[in-house]
Amino acid sequence: MPRLVRSVRVANALHGTCAVEVCVRVRTAGLLLLGFLMVVAAPAGAQSRGRSDRNELTVFGGVSLTDLSSTSRDGPPFLLAAPFELSILPTIERSATLGGSAEFGVRYGRRLSDALTVEGDFSVAPGHDLEERIGFGCPPELLCITQPAILVVVPDILRTDQLVAYHYGGGVRLALTRGSVRPSVVGGLGAVTYDGSRIRETRLAVRVGAGIEATVNSLSTRLEVLDVIVADHFVTGRAEHDVHVRVGVGVRW
Repeated sequence: MPRLVRSVRVANALHGTCAVEVCVRVRTAGLLLLGFLMVVAAPAGAQSRGRSDRNELTVFGGVSLTDLSSTSRDGPPFLLAAPFELSILPTIERSATLGGSAEFGVRYGRRLSDALTVEGDFSVAPGHDLEERIGFGCPPELLCITQPAILVVVPDILRTDQLVAYHYGGGVRLALTRGSVRPSVVGGLGAVTYDGSRIRETRLAVRVGAGIEATVNSLSTRLEVLDVIVADHFVTGRAEHDVHVRVGVGVRW
């Protein structure tokens, strides 16, 4: 019981607005899925114990194609009721955009069978540009009496920051064919931490994707497209897709 209490506290501290119950359920489901796959693959893994290429270490580079934006408007104070449709002050409008970045990382894989591999990876995307703008405006349906004067006295506020995104997680890869060139599908769970001068956010993520791998003796190359689905993204407040394109070179032993 003390361990469970500590786990809940850690999850709440790391994931901010993410509900503790949701985090625990997602992690529990991921562990159960991984345990099930390991049990199913155990007989096949036992048959391949004599092989010398069950481990794989890969370094990869690529790009995170993040392209997010959001806008919000705070209602004006002293709003006069219809049918006047007048406001003494304009509304406060907020907008934010987050761009993509190059990515570099490392991945370790352990083959359970000829087709099934358990993997874990860590990557860094150091160049996400975050731009936030705060300004004053007026919805088309309202007439803001003091808007012209406010816009002269208080200009729009523009804030920029460069975020570093740390991606980490694990999952399984299933090869769809045999041979030296094999397409595969991947799936798993992970998290992403955005770190900047004014923001630090960690969110859970679900990973799905596909790739193709070519092997020559103990060397391998792999092209992969991975969709990192971030729950409750800090830019928009909802689930968002972060597509990663990765190319890696690995060695097996």
